[in-house]
Amino acid sequence: MVKKKVTVVLLHDDEQGGYTVIIPTIPELATMGDDVEHAFAMAKECLELSLKEPTDWDYYDLDHAYSEHVVVGTIEVEVPDPPQTAGSEEDAAAIDIAVAATTED
Repeated sequence: MVKKKVTVVLLHDDEQGGYTVIIPTIPELATMGDDVEHAFAMAKECLELSLKEPTDWDYYDLDHAYSEHVVVGTIEVEVPDPPQTAGSEEDAAAIDIAVAATTED
């Protein structure tokens, strides 16, 4: 086995606390941790579990998963206003029920 360095990004959850962890080169993987140390441990566990039977794409992703220089910033974008709905609480409840019915196994 070889060891690979992987760059991960921790995003603090201001409302609930803890951190969401993402791996920029492997966006389908994400996990969470209660604090920074736990978040890094969870990222390691998540990635190692996903690599139990690695594919060629996994090896490719890992070859590009580390960066010595990471820049993090904030941008502001303009987003169109959401469509106006004339819904009531009853309408919202009906939508929730319909969505739940379509997603039940």
